[in-house]
This record gives sequence, C-alpha cells and structure tokens, in this order.
Amino acid sequence: MSELTRRTLLNLVTGTGKTVGILALTFFSTPLLLRLIGASDFGTFKVLFEVLTYLNLLEMGVYGSLISALLPAIQRNDAAEIQALLREGLRKYLWVILFATAVGLGLMPFLTYFTSWEQDSTRPLFVTFGIMLLNSLFIPTHTFRAYLEASNRGYVAHLIVWFQNTLFILASLSFAALGFKLEAQALGLVLSGCVAMILMAKASGVKVPISFRRSEEHAAKISANQRSQVLNELAGKVSFHCDNLLIAVFAGPVTVTKVFLGQRVVQILQGQLTGLGQAAWASLSSLYYSDAGGEAFKLRFLEMTKVLVVMAVILLVPVCILNESFLRLWVGEEHMLPGNTLVYVAAVNALFFPLFGFFSFIFTVLGKPKEITRIEWAQALVNISASLALTSYLGGVGPIAGTLVSFLVVSLVRYPWLIQRHFGISSLALYRTILAPALAGIGTVFCWDRFAVSLPITDWASFFLCAAGVGGASAAVFYLLLFTRAEKELFRSRLSKVLRR
Repeated sequence: MSELTRRTLLNLVTGTGKTVGILALTFFSTPLLLRLIGASDFGTFKVLFEVLTYLNLLEMGVYGSLISALLPAIQRNDAAEIQALLREGLRKYLWVILFATAVGLGLMPFLTYFTSWEQDSTRPLFVTFGIMLLNSLFIPTHTFRAYLEASNRGYVAHLIVWFQNTLFILASLSFAALGFKLEAQALGLVLSGCVAMILMAKASGVKVPISFRRSEEHAAKISANQRSQVLNELAGKVSFHCDNLLIAVFAGPVTVTKVFLGQRVVQILQGQLTGLGQAAWASLSSLYYSDAGGEAFKLRFLEMTKVLVVMAVILLVPVCILNESFLRLWVGEEHMLPGNTLVYVAAVNALFFPLFGFFSFIFTVLGKPKEITRIEWAQALVNISASLALTSYLGGVGPIAGTLVSFLVVSLVRYPWLIQRHFGISSLALYRTILAPALAGIGTVFCWDRFAVSLPITDWASFFLCAAGVGGASAAVFYLLLFTRAEKELFRSRLSKVLRR
C-alpha cells in the first residue's frame, strides 16, 4: 500500500472515530444541558454562535488560498518555502484577530434583534457574546491546520478537533453545573479553542516565527486566489449559516432548539460525510498533478463521488426511519417539532452538502476557486429567497427546505457541467453516479413512511435492537445493490491490505 493511500485511509478512520465520539458525547450531554440551562438559553447560544461564524469571513479566504499555495511546495519538499508561506499566513491571521474583534464589538447592539431576546436585562447576552469573542484570538490555529491538511495529515487535525469538541462539551456541562446559564457554553468554547490552538501548533512540527513584516513574494502566492476564495466563503456563509438567525427572528429561540435537536444526528453524519470528502482531496490533488488530470484522476474522482453518495444513503436512511423514536426517548416530545418533514428534508441536504462541498474544495485546492464563484452566489441567493418564502408556510422547517431548493435548482445543475468542462469527466456519468443511489435511498424512505408498520420502540433497549436491525439491513442491501462486482472486489482488496498492514 502506498503512503498516499495509507494516509487517506488514516484520514477516513480518524474522521469516523471523531464523529462517533462526538455523537456519543452529544447523546449524553444534550439532555443534561437542556435541564441545566433551559431550551431558550440553549437556542440563544446557537444563534450567537451563528453570528460568530460570520466573523470568520474576515479571514478573507486565507485558509483555502494558503492550502493551494502550500501544495506545490510540499510536493517539492521545499522546507524553506513551506516555512515562509506559513509565516506569511500567520501574519495575515494576526491582522484578522484585530478586525474580527472590532467587528464583533460593533455587532453588540444588534444581538437582541438577532436572538429575539425577551428578558429585561441584556447583561447575560452581552457578557456571553463578549466571552465568545475571545475565541477570535485562536484564529491563527488555521495556519497550522492548513499545513496538516495540505501535507495529507488530516488525521492529526481530526484527533485534535475530536479532543476540542470533547473538551467543549465537558467544560460546558461543568460550567452549567456550577450555576452558569447562557455563559456556560461560551466559557467551554473559549477553553477548548485555546487548548486546540496549542495542540495544533505542536502537532504541525513546524516552528513559525511571528512577524508583522510582509513578504511580497509569498503574500502574492497566497493572495493569487484569495479574492475568489473569500467571495465563495461569503456565499457559503449567506447560504448555510443563516438558518438559525431566520428561525430565531420569525419563530423564537425555543424553535431554534427544536430544529437543532430534530436534525442533530443528521448534521453529525453530514459532518462525517464532509470529512470523508476532505479525506480524499489531498490524494486527488497529488494524483491530478502527477497524472496531469488524466484517466487515473477521472476514475478516482468518480469512485470517490459514488462512495460519498452511497455512504450517505447507508447512514441516512436508518436515521430517517428511527429519528422520531430517538428524539422521543432522548429529549421528550416537548422539544420536538411535529411530524417527520424536518428530518427528511435535512437528510437529503446531508446527502448533497458533502458532495458539493467535495466538488468545490477540489476546485479550490487546484487553484480554480474563481470557476465556482457564480455557482456559490447563485445558490446563496436562491437559498435565501426560498428560505424566506417557505418559512411563512413551514415554520422552522422553512430555511432547511430553502437549502434543498438551492441544491436542486443550482448546484445539481451547474457542478456536473463545470466538472466536465475543466476535468473532462462526463456529466452524464456523474449524474448516473449521483442519482441512482440517491433515488434508491429516497424511494426506500418514502415506501417505509407510506406502507411500513410502526416499530415497537418503547425504551432504549428496544430502540437499539431496532436500530441494529434497520441499520444492518440498510447497509447490507445498499452495499449489494449499489456497488458493482468490480467495486466490491476493489474495496475488499484494499481492506485486506489494511488488515495485513
């Protein structure tokens, strides 16, 4: 097994382990946190966190541009060039800290509107957001993570992110138990962010001296695609990080909590599938440069696309079937939206989001971010328009449905055409690869919803028994039906090599 394949598998395994670990902790921690701080404060923190994510736009596309600049230097094993690029990246991030803090303070007067704050005193709201702003100090972490990802050591970053999330959950519970309410998760966020930055810097193994002195040569290399990158990131923020804000404004923070809980398992699996796509881009980019975008690259691209979609179907179909029972046992009906519409729509989004994220990141790391800018902005505009229109009819489900509309109307139409144009991969072949598994999964859930009897779930023991049966049957059936004989033999061959190693 090549070193490239070994690292790709390590990225995949650690990404899976990270998700399983976070899922287990979330399972136990969320009901406790709801009891300690209440549904309103829980939802308000989610809205404040969405506001905080918008400050990442002040990064101005440095992360993706830095990866794109680092890849050729890493391919040449040019240590001096790598260190110079990282030093310039760190210098840019130090300025981002100042801008992010200033803009965050400027947003303070608008927080009551964003969160639909109803309490007499605004002090808890402002104190919590002030604590969260301290997280801006840890933005330079992205410099070291970019190096780990570009050098195909994403597995190291995955382990650190897993530890960061674990620490965040445990610290949030500890502060809540000590009597903090809204501030509890903010304190956990800052503590875990500080530890993660230290670990990421140590794990990179590269000493980067801090300097405010600009290197014109390396700044130009990083900035080559920075404008397109920041436009793409801004479109992504507008498209995917406004849902909680819209729900809070139109329906209040309690509905934010219900929507968050209702799609929590789906979102965790969506993160895992996104990680699966990210685990492959480093090896794909190396193959692109070494193969000059030839047949090997095209074959691996289609193979990875199919794996993403089939894995999404295998994971998400059981969630659609079991989610209502899971929520009833987990947090109780008082924290649930009626019906299954939310999880069905969220599951289809969780199939498309990692797929189109995989496509967009390939364009980014290969130095072609400007090619997808129109797609990103068209999707953002359709998403916002559809979300605003649908929220009045569907309530909390509206913004989630708006995202699905943007995927179907824009991304599913434009990405296959763009991939054929730039990489020579047949759009027809790509559609077959995507739609056959997706329609099989959607059809299965539809048939179950229409014709299946209710599962006999009354407690956790019966839930896990049914989950094992539904999940195992789903995995076996879709594996047998959706992969060809040659693909199965290839997977078995790779698995046997991993086990022998």
